[in-house]
Amino acid sequence: MPLIRQPNYQFRIDWSFVSTASVDNNQGGNFQLYSLPVDTRYAHISKSDLQNGGFLRAYSSATVYRSFRGEATMIFLDNFYTLVKLSSGQVWAYWGGPDYSGKFLQLTNVLNERAFTVDRFSDSAFDNQAASIILVDAGHTSLRFSFRDLFLNEWKTSIDKKLAGTTATRNGDPILTWEMWPVGYNELNPGLCYLKISQLLNVELDWWPDYKASMTYHIYLFVDGQGNLQGSVARWGVWVEDGIFHDSIKDDLQPKVISGVDTINQKLANELAKYSGITFKDLWYLPGRQVRYPTGNVMTGTTTDDVTIVVTVM
Repeated sequence: MPLIRQPNYQFRIDWSFVSTASVDNNQGGNFQLYSLPVDTRYAHISKSDLQNGGFLRAYSSATVYRSFRGEATMIFLDNFYTLVKLSSGQVWAYWGGPDYSGKFLQLTNVLNERAFTVDRFSDSAFDNQAASIILVDAGHTSLRFSFRDLFLNEWKTSIDKKLAGTTATRNGDPILTWEMWPVGYNELNPGLCYLKISQLLNVELDWWPDYKASMTYHIYLFVDGQGNLQGSVARWGVWVEDGIFHDSIKDDLQPKVISGVDTINQKLANELAKYSGITFKDLWYLPGRQVRYPTGNVMTGTTTDDVTIVVTVM
């Protein structure tokens, strides 16, 4: 059983809050203590961190202790992990996403009780699924916005105009998600967090099977020194499936995607200008749609459902 049941905050003034995660139900078995430092919005634990500690996809229960500042929140994510049972009876595991993505289980100490405990992750279909973790102190004096509400309709109108006259068409709605502390992108800072728009495309060719393609934009939002919301596209990308027409299709699409950067930046500036009369202090993200303050302690969803943009007002 965990040795730490009720952390003594009197001697740990450097913590905003602490939490524990245990490998067995009812806080049993091996456990790990996690903490969020004071004056830090996030603490994050990667897949490799969990693997090195022997806790990758091992957690079955957790406790989130009281926060000094706001709402102590612990988010477990599965990194798009799925188990498929084959006809042979074998189980095949698929891990398809980066850290801090996929299905999530969010635990929030809503009433700021001394401790909020979840004894069985299996009640939320999340037993032995956690592949990365985020701690965040959500605070109370904040405004919340849905990424989908702000961007979806504007995106569809803009992208359809951009693609007019090409062989490419939009394949459904875009995926509006996040890229938290990204790894492997030269254009992105691994110490920052980004919004991400991914749009699947269908490319029609005469007398040839259709090609699949996609375009991606990473957007960085922040609060500047004057307390204003700012943002711009930090990275763009184009993908076209392999084939003899790959190069010609990409050459046709890429200028459209590049020109879309200015369009997105302008629409983003117009949207953020609506809040120019408000002085902001901080900005951060929560997974899924959480535009209202939580009324319950447990929430589940996926990071592709939506992203909640949270801002603190001075």
